[in-house]
Amino acid sequence: MTWARWHWSGAVALGVAGAVLVLAIAGPLSASVQLPLSAVGVAAMVVGARRRGRRGAGWWGLAAGYALWLAGDAVHVAALAAGFDGAGSPAAPLYLAAYLPMAAGLLMLTRDAGAQHWRARALEGGIAAVGLALLACVVVVGPALASTRRVAADHVLGASYLVGDVVLLSQAVVLLAASRWRAAGPRLGAAGVAVVLSCDATWVLWGDHNPYQSVLAVGVLVSNLLWAAAALHPDAERRDVDAEPATMGLLPAAGLTAALVLPSALLGVLVLLDLHGSGGADPRRDGGWEDGWLVWAVVAAGTAMAVLVVARTALAVRAAGASVTALEGLARTLERQAAHDPLTGLANRATSRARLASALRSGRREGRGVALLFVDLDGFKAVNDTHGHRAGDEVLRAVAGRTTSCVRSSDVVGRLGGDEFVVVLTSARDQDDVMALARRLVADLSAPMTADGHEVAVGASVGAAWSPDGQAEADVLLHEADTAVYRAKAGGRGCAVLFDEALRAEVAARAALEADLRAALAADQLDLHYQPVLDLRAGRADGLEALLRWNHPQRGPLQPEEFVPLAERSELVCDLGRWVLRTAAAQQAAWARARGDHGPIVGVNIAPRHLASSAVVDDVAQALQAAGVRPGRFVVEVTETDVVGSGPSVEHLQAIRALGVLVAIDDFGTGYTSIGQLRRLPCDLLKIDRSLVTSREPGALELLALAVRAGHAVGALVAVEGVETREHEAVVRAAGADLGQGWLWSRALPAAELDDLVVSGGRPALLPSVLRAPAAG
Repeated sequence: MTWARWHWSGAVALGVAGAVLVLAIAGPLSASVQLPLSAVGVAAMVVGARRRGRRGAGWWGLAAGYALWLAGDAVHVAALAAGFDGAGSPAAPLYLAAYLPMAAGLLMLTRDAGAQHWRARALEGGIAAVGLALLACVVVVGPALASTRRVAADHVLGASYLVGDVVLLSQAVVLLAASRWRAAGPRLGAAGVAVVLSCDATWVLWGDHNPYQSVLAVGVLVSNLLWAAAALHPDAERRDVDAEPATMGLLPAAGLTAALVLPSALLGVLVLLDLHGSGGADPRRDGGWEDGWLVWAVVAAGTAMAVLVVARTALAVRAAGASVTALEGLARTLERQAAHDPLTGLANRATSRARLASALRSGRREGRGVALLFVDLDGFKAVNDTHGHRAGDEVLRAVAGRTTSCVRSSDVVGRLGGDEFVVVLTSARDQDDVMALARRLVADLSAPMTADGHEVAVGASVGAAWSPDGQAEADVLLHEADTAVYRAKAGGRGCAVLFDEALRAEVAARAALEADLRAALAADQLDLHYQPVLDLRAGRADGLEALLRWNHPQRGPLQPEEFVPLAERSELVCDLGRWVLRTAAAQQAAWARARGDHGPIVGVNIAPRHLASSAVVDDVAQALQAAGVRPGRFVVEVTETDVVGSGPSVEHLQAIRALGVLVAIDDFGTGYTSIGQLRRLPCDLLKIDRSLVTSREPGALELLALAVRAGHAVGALVAVEGVETREHEAVVRAAGADLGQGWLWSRALPAAELDDLVVSGGRPALLPSVLRAPAAG
């Protein structure tokens, strides 16, 4: 506890102690001073109770107790004025009655202080109270009764007051513990109770010196005013949450053990003292020991302590049991959270794989087939882009419910992530049974559903893999189902495909091609061709797009669409991307040296997987730095579908643009909400997809013009791809495009065949007809 928390209340406590000593030495306190001051203190407690509303019950109890003490003082003063001089006092019933509401008030204050386990704290306070009362009887009351300075009635009253003070002090300490010893109000109140206890102990021990007038009256008044200050102190408004459990720590356990030992120890001390004092003569000559009352007091206190300790231990055991139950529940919750998808409640990826592996092991033992369905939603991205992610989440939950309702209770439905789900079929009879369920899933998931107040339509493509005897490995079956769903999507979506021998052969051929591609990349067997980009206003081609080519040793020349999608399914596409960046940058630098200037603008395509990689920015920067290319003469091209809805990809594009590299959005017009998303994408060049140029549908030309205006609206140059005829050229020029690209002017060619064009600065006179595509395409 810091001095900053204690300093002012400590100063008050020291001041009060000094006042007690001074007033006690000075002599009797006038009733005309004492009674009004006590009334002020009671009024302050009433104000504090009213201020706290429902939480003021404890303060009402304290106010009632001090009001009874005030009434007792008034009765006692009146009795003295009437000449009362008998044993005891007519005010004694009022004094004794005050302890009940005060003890109840302190108990309620303990509860209101935020102690969640106040019953345990109250029992601990009761144990402390019994122990302190027993000590008071042995140390204070016993010696007082042994003397002949007080009549029996006064003895009984003194002991009763002292016991009551001990109970109040114990409850005050419990209150302090409940408030974590931080609130000034409980500290002031505890000091007030300590003052009264000290005064009553003084009266019991040295009662021949008119204690009411010289000590006790002052102590009660000081206690009254300390509690009044506590009631008005703003600290008392605080309510700290008690995070301590009701279980028993080391210190409380030690205290309870000491409390249990105390009665026996005191009884032994009393017996030893009595035997020693008798010297073998009359063992009952000590007045305090004569009737054996102190022995019975020790026995009663020990019994009370035993009951309280048993009750407190029962609470601790119950709390420990509750803690264990809570921990077990928490463990179950954490286990479920770790094993299940938080959005849908289905098994997550790890759990789905584990359940699949378990089903395969059971299938091997029992000679039973196991199937896996891989469900990939169609059109889910459109829901997110159009209606937001909350609607997307509702769709995923609805899909989870529909999928679960389609399968048997023994089957397992899981979510791998995103819009991908799996179903482990543990009781399918054959392939026909598997495909029947797969087609039912496609039908059920294609039915309209409502999400965030909107009716949405999504579809599903399902890939199925079947192990008739459970001999397959879990990862192999997952890969087969994934391959089948990939085929289902490529075949037009909204269908179910079974992984069969034909697909297995295709996978093997694709794996061989991927191995060949890796070898070709390592042996530098790939090549880049470049297609000129014409400036429609200047009539010159000073820009080129680099396109990847592969001359396979056995299969001959391969177009990018034959092998790039294969590379995009693995990290191989990032290696390809780095090779393309380095090669294109080196070629741009070579052309720049040949022309003696900064060279043409060269664009390269970056695959989605490479763009999402954290290394892509460094890959671009290192390629430019190694070749010595000016960033402003280099363009990275990405499709709009690769960046819309992908935060990391957009951030990487922004970082690349910060290098000074130009950014082109390719295939514009084929994605969702293209114009709306365009404003937030880093874009220097907008490349409109050829579908808007070649389309014969009504409104196609208007859409082309709208796309051109959208690009200009965000400050980008606009290029149109797929210009193959003079009619296309006229349409593009009429739409207001800045650049054109297509076979009308040139197909993609090796760099050596474009040297003359590039070195001449791309003048139109050097665009020979031989560069143009054949009419047949």
